[in-house]
Amino acid sequence: MNPASPVKYGVSPSGSVLFQNTFSNMQPYNPSATSSARATGAVTPSPGGGGGGGGLTRHIGSGLFGDVPQYQLMSPTTAASSSSSPSSTNYTDRHLLFGPVGRKMARNVYNMVGFLFRELKMHSLVLSTSMMYYHAVALQIGVSGVHEINEIVLACACVLLASKVEHSRVKMMKLVVACFAIDPPESITTTTNTTTLPSSESGKAGGAAATAIGGGAAGGASSVVTSQKSDTEYAQYKRMVLEAEMVICSLLDFEFHRQSPLPRFAKILGIESGGGTTSAGNNDANHTSNNNHDNNHGYTALYEQCKVLYTTLLVSPVIEYEAITADVLGDAIVIIAAKYLQCGEDEVLQARVASVSPKLVEIVERELLEVLAQQTTRTQIEMLNNRVKQLRASRSAAKTPAGGKRSRSSDC
Repeated sequence: MNPASPVKYGVSPSGSVLFQNTFSNMQPYNPSATSSARATGAVTPSPGGGGGGGGLTRHIGSGLFGDVPQYQLMSPTTAASSSSSPSSTNYTDRHLLFGPVGRKMARNVYNMVGFLFRELKMHSLVLSTSMMYYHAVALQIGVSGVHEINEIVLACACVLLASKVEHSRVKMMKLVVACFAIDPPESITTTTNTTTLPSSESGKAGGAAATAIGGGAAGGASSVVTSQKSDTEYAQYKRMVLEAEMVICSLLDFEFHRQSPLPRFAKILGIESGGGTTSAGNNDANHTSNNNHDNNHGYTALYEQCKVLYTTLLVSPVIEYEAITADVLGDAIVIIAAKYLQCGEDEVLQARVASVSPKLVEIVERELLEVLAQQTTRTQIEMLNNRVKQLRASRSAAKTPAGGKRSRSSDC
């Protein structure tokens, strides 16, 4: 998931756009595929906004999440331990969000959000904020609850809400048209062979504008052929998205503010938004200018890799984990990136991120490795790629029966 090159992968559902049809090989997202899906009834909006096979939900009805109980957020460790005791009152299937199933579902939403983000040229924060909203919703309702939602509607609603919060203006019509690949609800006015007579002749006709249309008589009345396209389909999709947006607002408890760790990266590494370096605090004032000059290039490269790793983590619910704030997540990613870039012994960096808990860093690193192990792309950090390769190899070996033959397919 290298931002240096355009991200073109996505989801191309075959016949259905619901979460149950997830798959491992991500294909370029094709919004026209939703047209064929609508033909099968998979995404066709129902007037009531829910129920049936083609509404916003499949089983929950017009209340959308009305039958889904509300839960408190759980950490990955707590969720994993809860899975061993289904009788617990706090047990849900949210631990699956931290596994292959949950990440695959999040990947589908990420691909659709990314498509809208690029198609409509929105602010860079819309992508991360949209995914934070998705994970917040998923952590509330669990995998089974997310399965009840049309993922295209969910992605569109998250982008709509995030665009408002991040002040990235986007017209509702453009968003719905791009997301569902439908015709825009606009009037098409067609006027053919129209010629206006000179004012002197029009005066002879009683001062009225005389117009000859299609070779007709002079002084005839203006004729405009107007074709009004039906906007019923657009209105139904718009209603679905707005309903989903209201549900997301409710699940978020109307707490829309989300903070990105990108400013934290810049503060720790002394990187300005323009790519330069700046002073990171009084603690670094005692370092010589030569030391700062030597670190500038390395810190800039480290900053870019931190942004890549954060983008990779957008498919993991760890970015919405209650114990990991944006600053903690930023510190953890800097530590992880510095570790695999072999600059973790830098005294300046150690002083700036000394307050972060090693346990939280371990949680973030584990999630990062899990996400990278599940996808096929490689990072620009070779040590990290080797660690991911070892993780895949160990799991493949664990799945191989004793004495059984293993295929010669590459772990990469």
